[in-house]
Parts: sequence; C-alpha cells; structure tokens
Amino acid sequence: MYNHQCRGRPHHDVTLMFKIMYLQAKYNLSDEQVIKDIKDRASFMWFLDYPEKIPSTSSLRNFRDRMGDTGIIDNIWFQHQKQLSLKGYNISEELLIDASFLDAGQGSYSAPRGDEAKTRRSRDGTSTIKNNEHHFGYKIHQVICLKFNLIRTFKITTASLHDSQITFNFNKNHIMYGDKGYIGASFDCYPAHMLRKSNDTIININRKRRNWRISRKRALVERPFATFQEHGQDYTKLTTIERNEAKMLIATLLFNTKQLLTLQKMKNKTPTKTIKDTYENLFDPTENLPKLIKIRESITNMKNRRKYRIKLNKNKHYSLFIKNRKQKKTKKTLKPQKFTKKRFNKKLGYSFNS
Repeated sequence: MYNHQCRGRPHHDVTLMFKIMYLQAKYNLSDEQVIKDIKDRASFMWFLDYPEKIPSTSSLRNFRDRMGDTGIIDNIWFQHQKQLSLKGYNISEELLIDASFLDAGQGSYSAPRGDEAKTRRSRDGTSTIKNNEHHFGYKIHQVICLKFNLIRTFKITTASLHDSQITFNFNKNHIMYGDKGYIGASFDCYPAHMLRKSNDTIININRKRRNWRISRKRALVERPFATFQEHGQDYTKLTTIERNEAKMLIATLLFNTKQLLTLQKMKNKTPTKTIKDTYENLFDPTENLPKLIKIRESITNMKNRRKYRIKLNKNKHYSLFIKNRKQKKTKKTLKPQKFTKKRFNKKLGYSFNS
C-alpha cells in the first residue's frame, strides 16, 4: 500500500488503521467520532494495543482510498477465506445468493455524477424503484454457504444494476439458490433459482412446491443483512464504489467473526441426549442385563408404593372414596309461578294473570 522509497512523513501502522475501521463498523461511528472515542474509552485503547500516536480523520480517509486503489481488498478477502479453510470451514456444495441496498444521501437530483462531480453526497450512486419504494445509492451482492452460514464472496454495485447481471465464479459441483430476480443470470455452477409466472412458464402446484422448498433454504441468507442493519451498515455516507467496498469488507468480516463464535459454541456444547439415545443400548439382553433388572425392580417398587399410598388415603379420607348411601335423592318439584300483573281482555271478556 505504501512506497517506502519516497520521502515524507512515515505512515501509520496498517494493523492499527484496520482495527480502527473494525471499531467503526461494529459501533457505527464516523471518522471524527472514532478518534474522539479512542481518546476517551479505555476499552478502545486496549483493543488498539495503546498506540503512541492516534491518526487523524484525513489519514483514515486516505487509508480507505488506498485500499480501493491498490486492490488490496481482494488480497485480504483471499487470506480470510484461506484461514477459514484451514480451520475446517470449507465451502459447501449448496450456496445462497441475495442482494440488499446501501442507501445513500441523494442530495440534489439534477447534480452531475461521476468522477468530475463536485458533491459531498454520492458520485457513483444511482436511483431505482423496488416494491413502490425509491432507493438511491449502492447494492451489495453476497454469496453464503448453507452448511456454515459464512459469507464467501461479495460485490458492490450501483443500485440500478439488476440482480441477473451479476456473475460469480464457482465450480460446476456447486448449487446456487436464488430468488426470482436471478432468472436469466449466467452462473458457472447449477442455478436453482425460484420461478415466476411468465409467457413461457406457468406456475403449477409442483413448481409452487419447488419455490417453497427453495425459499425455506434461502431463509438463512437474510441473517447477514440483519446484522448489517443492527450495526448501522445498511446506510452509507461514502461517495464511491471503492470506498464502499472497503467499508463493506469490514462489515462482512464482522459478521463472519460473529458466526465463527456461534459455531465454536455449538462445538463445545455437550449434545442433548434424547430418549432414543439413552435407552438405545438397554434393550440388548446379552450386554446390559443388570441394567434391565435394576430398571424393572425400580418400576415394581414404584407401583407397590403407589398402592400403599392409595390405601392410606382411603383410610384417612373414607368419605371421599365411598359415597354415603344414606343420602337419598330428592325429587325435583316444580315451583309455582308467581304472577305479578293482571290484564283485562275486552274481546274475551275476562282478566288473566301475566
């Protein structure tokens, strides 16, 4: 990233800058706020190994630009995937793909875009409409493995680019599950996307069931987007695609570290024994005959105790168990009706009670 032969001030430590960007992604802090919190919080200083010099906001922006210009983002991502494979988390055959918006401040709509644009808002951002909602900014496309639920690849594009225009290079052995937006996408692996109604295809019962099965598998792909929203990474103030790639690199690493912690907890947990597992080996009379005898003896003892308890209760509370035969049932008699009013009928010529 840096040329050490040139003259000038020495650059800051690369690991220090990378850790500061990680704190930004975790706590959703701006460049100015991170440097203020580093000076105030002891936990941040401990995480950064108590640096002698704290970088400024301009050095953070320049570091983010250098990551995009030098192409070191791909190298970092390759090393991260290599570390995952060394730990045993290899890419599974079944993959999930989905996209989400990174909304940005639009500013004035008539302002020019591109590299020549003099705007503080977004230079590369574009606008689109989805489900009658207006979105402006960028879009993140990511692929997740179904077995470990870890992010394997990601791309940052503008918001107006359709999902079917994205391609990812995977082997033919892999299966890619996608929603209806990926119809027509060209993948090297087998595309198992959901179907929608068109002139060529009619959605019958079998295809509806197929879409339902794919949607159940695809439910896990929404988890990273939920964590991005939790940490405030679904909104961006950066103006170019390269800067947003550097930002979302840290966000994806943050999600993968969280998922690795959950996978380690699942490994360390003792598996809960079911009834089938506990009594699986008890039904073999040749090996576990004394265990069976103990179980039968305990069951008979429990039955005998229950019978004895019932007898004691009968003697104590005799009236609850045996009905008193001396009590005779009384016949129900009709109660006489009470007439409150008298009325005279002119046609009949007599009065009656009502």
